[in-house]
Amino acid sequence: MGETNKTDEHYAWNSRIEYLKASRGSIWNDDYLEFLVQRVWKIDRPARIVDFGCGLGFMGALLLSALPAGSSYTGIDKGGIPS
Repeated sequence: MGETNKTDEHYAWNSRIEYLKASRGSIWNDDYLEFLVQRVWKIDRPARIVDFGCGLGFMGALLLSALPAGSSYTGIDKGGIPS
C-alpha cells in the first residue's frame, strides 16, 4: 500500500469550495432547528457553541439565528483557508 499524501488529503475540500458554498444552504430546515433549540434542547439563555470540523461554518450561522441573543459560536477546522 502506498502512503497517503497528507497535504492532498488535508486540502481536498479546498478544491471543491464553490460546491460547498452552493450546496449547504438548502440542506437544513430552519424551522426544525428552531424546534430543537427551543423545545428539545430547551436553550432559553445565551449559549457558547464550539464546532470542531466546522468547514465553512454553515451550521454556526444557522444555530446563531435560532439561539437566544448573546449566544456565541466558535468554529474550528483543520482545513486551509479557501482562496
